[in-house]
Formats: sequence, structure tokens, C-alpha cells
Amino acid sequence: MRAAIRGTGGPAVVEVPAPVPAAGQVRISVAAAAVNPVDLATQDGLFGELAAAGLGWDVAGTVDAIGAGVDGLAPGDAVFAFRDRLSAATGSHAELVVLDAAAVAAAPGLDPARAATVPLSATTGWQGLDRLDLPAGDTILVTGAAGAVGRFTSTLARRRGLRVVAAIRPGTADRVPAGVEHVVETTPGWPDAVRALRPGGVDGVLDAAGLGAPALDAVRAGGRYLSVLPMLPLPPALRGTHTSAVAAYSDATVLTELAKLAVAGELELPAVERFPLDAAAAAYRRAAQPGRTAAVVLVP
Repeated sequence: MRAAIRGTGGPAVVEVPAPVPAAGQVRISVAAAAVNPVDLATQDGLFGELAAAGLGWDVAGTVDAIGAGVDGLAPGDAVFAFRDRLSAATGSHAELVVLDAAAVAAAPGLDPARAATVPLSATTGWQGLDRLDLPAGDTILVTGAAGAVGRFTSTLARRRGLRVVAAIRPGTADRVPAGVEHVVETTPGWPDAVRALRPGGVDGVLDAAGLGAPALDAVRAGGRYLSVLPMLPLPPALRGTHTSAVAAYSDATVLTELAKLAVAGELELPAVERFPLDAAAAAYRRAAQPGRTAAVVLVP
């Protein structure tokens, strides 16, 4: 089969043996696989020797084969998931990918190309909100709210009864999901603008943009800060704040709920730009360009 692996100057598409599902695993025939910032970082060596050469996290497709002991999934089922094991020889930027069955959820009724944008980004938001554990009625600041993780997080936060302040790069207000209470552009002094909206500061922040200390500065004394970029150092926990980071993991239970929300139209899915797998290098270059309004998706 064809698969994209780390190459010099960009991903290379090569022929590799088809992966075989072990007990408790499923093999997915890839219909679409999003190109996320973590894919660009993996290609650039972010995880070093921890990661095998294979690229790609998100995937949507159909079950192709199952290993022993797998219940609830069968060949032909429409599914989505994301790879969270760096040691796998190949990732989702391939024709086939093998994942643990517990990491895969049924996703019927969704366009695979758009469904492929959901698993990693939306699960990051879901699990980040779980970690913050803010009660309904609290105010949360979501940085990078015009990006993939930030958009999903803002929507999921509203569903939990949280009041959302969206922090965005200038010029991206049209990409903020409906229902946020306030939008603040991250121009110099922007934490003061947040505190003007919420005197004393917000109750918590999910820092999808990796802004660090400025984002923490917008949090009230004793509030909570969460980064979704665990490879970056956390800002110092000043004023009695609590700081932590989350690394999302693929969870079929969460993904099942996300699929339901997407099918019901309660989780807005982005427009996509499709690239064939053989054009993986071009897709990665496109994904690295700022200002995109559509997600980049590889279609084998």
C-alpha cells in the first residue's frame, strides 16, 4: 500500500507492507485524513526518535478487517478516529491504517472528508474541558478560537453552559463559531481587554493557540489554565492559579458523542481542500500557509 512518511523537505509517499490488525485492533480503509499542525510538527521532527516514520493522525473511512476479540465494529462500517500511538510504523496518511478498536467510533451519515477534521481537534477540546472542570455559568477564555481546536472547544463549552470569550488573531472574526459572548483580538494588551469584559479575569482558559503567560494573565486569581500543547513549557502558576496541559487520546466514547453532534448539525464542520495522497508534500505546504479558511485533507 501507499503511505506518507517523514522525508527530507516534506513527506514522501512510498510503498510499504499493508498493516495487519492484531487482537483488539481494526484496520481502516482510509477515505480521508486531515493534515493538522501536529502532522507538520511530526514531519519536522517534534517527537524525535519517539515517533516512527509514518505520518497522519486523523482518519475517516471504513473498517477493512478486524482482529480477534473486537466487538461492535465490522468490515464495511463507516468510522473515524485518530492515531495516538507514535510508534506505529504507518499513520493515517496512507491507504490503510490499524488502530486499537477502543479508539475507533462509528460515524455513519457524515461526509468522510469533513468527518476527518473532527477526531483529534474536537477530542482535544472535549478532554480539555473535562480537565478544566468548570461549572456551568463560569466564563472560559478560548484562545485560537478561529482555529480547529478553538472552534470546536468554543461550541462544546457553550453546550456545557459555559460563557465563552474567544481570543483570535486580528482579521479572523468571521471564523468564530456562533454563540460566543465576546470576541477579543490578540493585539498588544489584549488580556486587559478580557479583564474589562470579566472584571478580575475569567474563571479558566483553554489555550489552544499556545499563548502561554498572556493567556494566564487574563485568568482570575485561583483560576485554571490549560494548554493543549503539552510539548511547550507551562507558564508559572501565579496568583494561586492552577496550570496544566492535556494530550488528547482517541476514545471511542467521546468520538461517538462527537459523531452524534456532527450528524445533528450541532458541531460545525469546516470546509475542506482535498489533495490526493500522492500530493502529500503539496498538502503539507498548503496546511502550513496562514490564513486558510478550509481544512486540508488527504484523500487516497
